[in-house]
Amino acid sequence: MRLDLKSIKLACLSIVILLANTFIVIGQEFTNDPKDILKQWDYYKLTDHLGAGLPIIDTIESQAFIAGMAYTETWLNRTADVSYFFKDVDIANFQIKFWSPFLDERIDGKLTNVTNPAVRDSLLRVFQIKDSIRSDSVNRLLRFDPNLMKEFEKEAELQTIQKRKLYDLDSIRCDSVVEDISAIMGQPLRKGITHHTDKNARYSAIWVNKGIAVSLRDFTDYTIIAFSIPFVNSFTASGFEIDPNSEVLRKVHLPCINDTLGVSLLAVSNSQEMNTFNKATLLVESQTGSKYVEKFFSDLSLSNLSVETIDFNNNGVEEIWVHGITDNTSHCEVHYVFTVGNTEPIVIFDSKLETDEGLSLQLMNDYQAEVILADGTSFLFPLEKTNKVIQGLYNASGILLSDEILIPGCLQSLKKKAADNNSYLLEGRLSVFTQSNKEHICDLVITWDLIRGVWEAVDYLTINP
Repeated sequence: MRLDLKSIKLACLSIVILLANTFIVIGQEFTNDPKDILKQWDYYKLTDHLGAGLPIIDTIESQAFIAGMAYTETWLNRTADVSYFFKDVDIANFQIKFWSPFLDERIDGKLTNVTNPAVRDSLLRVFQIKDSIRSDSVNRLLRFDPNLMKEFEKEAELQTIQKRKLYDLDSIRCDSVVEDISAIMGQPLRKGITHHTDKNARYSAIWVNKGIAVSLRDFTDYTIIAFSIPFVNSFTASGFEIDPNSEVLRKVHLPCINDTLGVSLLAVSNSQEMNTFNKATLLVESQTGSKYVEKFFSDLSLSNLSVETIDFNNNGVEEIWVHGITDNTSHCEVHYVFTVGNTEPIVIFDSKLETDEGLSLQLMNDYQAEVILADGTSFLFPLEKTNKVIQGLYNASGILLSDEILIPGCLQSLKKKAADNNSYLLEGRLSVFTQSNKEHICDLVITWDLIRGVWEAVDYLTINP
């Protein structure tokens, strides 16, 4: 299904056709937020938004019931059949189906039938029926005029070429759908082996991000895209004492030596706020079957939880970076960085220990303050004399008037910063306050570098208010 497997001539023709039919869509979003549909909509909200659809009828013990509702909508700028399935009155999952625009121009809908002999035989059968000629008459006719078979074969070849073009156009159409979903989901797709129950599917792909799972199965005649809320496997939850209500917020794949690790960020949704979570857990799964679990942020309610992999020190092995925002009004950030040794994740950076819990600050004479980091590193930084808070703490000679203590605020931001040799630093920013009246003294910016497996503070600066 890759474009590079198709001829240049076909590719050019396909692009023209796709552009003409607006199959290539850039910078779009889903028609409705799938997470909102799956977590907030029910039968009543569905019909409020979309009106009365076509009921999907199922039976239990010979009793018919409405299992869902079907509509015709526009998704990804394409007309689609959309089916919403209920659990009680809530929406459990939904799927969209894109039909091929070339169905009427193809025969039987199977690529295995697109062969010269098959088409040739079909033409012969049509010839027999149309002209009421028996098989022996056809044979005599072919012996009388051998060029007739060559005409059949030529026409069959032309039809084969045309049908193969239509199948290739369907392939490119599916490619464009995959690209659109990948752009919206914000991550590369995960290509997988088509499930044994879908033997007729020629392609499948899975995305897990932003708290939703999206699966795509391409059946040539149509493409089905299913949306659901992914939960932790019940067996894994039981074996590792993970809350069975933990949702998979994102899953990424981390290449390692002779292995590929599946890294999943799990958390329990706050029923009161859709995008707020607690009981965060990192699940690392090896292709060999081994699994490791790291629980963190257990006492915090977080939003914007995310996980990504990045090679900070450019040694060929990516680290796992997990971060989120607390539910405090100041929107404090929390970050963990893990390294994977023998598959087991090991914490090498904990933002709470490195900043708000691990920093020690004290005022010094001569309008300066001392910072002692979690690893014992200390440095002095000057204070802004024009700051009214500072003026109240010192006399005219720069001597401290009292034993005022400074306290660090929570981490406001932590971002990666490009360094030499394609490596990355971490740059964090937090505010410094007086303990007595919470007066803002300055902001402190600290830069860490991953050196020999340990994050070390390598630079700092202060920003006056």
